[in-house]
Amino acid sequence: MAIHTLPSAEELRNILYYDPETGIFLWRIKKGRSTPGCAAGNVRPDNYCIIKIAGKKYFAHRLAWKIYTGTDPVNNIDHINGRPSDNRISNLREATASQNQHNIPAQRNNTSGVKGVSRHKLSGKWLAQICKNGKTINLGIFPTISAATVAHRAAAALLHGQFMNLNTRENNNV
Repeated sequence: MAIHTLPSAEELRNILYYDPETGIFLWRIKKGRSTPGCAAGNVRPDNYCIIKIAGKKYFAHRLAWKIYTGTDPVNNIDHINGRPSDNRISNLREATASQNQHNIPAQRNNTSGVKGVSRHKLSGKWLAQICKNGKTINLGIFPTISAATVAHRAAAALLHGQFMNLNTRENNNV
């Protein structure tokens, strides 16, 4: 989906009601078959909410940022808890592309279930890796998954700071 220039905050506030406590959007105007007070937008299969205005589709989290702050986001808007459908303002923050990637939980194809940890094929031990600025950093090979996890978490705290995401695949509720 192409990123369009956002309408002005005033225009958005005239056509949408945004509740920063719940992240819910409602139409203030009649929109197609929707009447004022109806929920605005649709949730895609990837759980991002999209709102169509004047024939253009916008991510709800970017609209929330614009309505609440009155300014266009300079960078990406990151969902702190990793849930793209949660557009409460307390769950949104600006992030560079790299920071936004740090907040991604363990992927579904992760065989260890722990972010940054995989089985080392040659030794059968556990390999810990982390990415920073698009570069993979090998943290070492460890005898246990626990030791590899500790190494990854320490590196994430140091390299990713507030954007680190330690979610395992099992507790990823995206």
